[in-house]
Amino acid sequence: MKSDKNRENFLEALKALGGNISKACEKAQIGRRTIYEWKKADEKFKEDMEDITESTIDHVESALYKNALEGNVVAQIFFLKTRAAKRGYVEVQRVDHTTKGKEMAAPIDLSGLSKEELKVMDEATKIAAKLTVVPKEEKAA
Repeated sequence: MKSDKNRENFLEALKALGGNISKACEKAQIGRRTIYEWKKADEKFKEDMEDITESTIDHVESALYKNALEGNVVAQIFFLKTRAAKRGYVEVQRVDHTTKGKEMAAPIDLSGLSKEELKVMDEATKIAAKLTVVPKEEKAA
């Protein structure tokens, strides 16, 4: 069947072109809309496309890893930021919303607090200084 051959040609082009749908459509002489219609109607075709995408990602990950091991510092940093966030390899941006880096104009009066309350505040401040807040979307990665 011609449609099956067209799908096969497209998938071969997609694999050869690193998962680039537009380029694969050009090479196979098939419109993008057709591809998305096939993908919607044919679960096997959709899975084949997803497998090609995953395989492409695997190849690039391997190249990145190889470059990192060979001493490419940019590759090492990127790898650690994306794969080792839970070990602390994250970029942290500290934002002072209240003082713009300057001393507070009106000091906070703590004279009414007991020694125990001051001790608790001091401990809380020390703990807060050690924390790194990671946005929810980074936690999932």
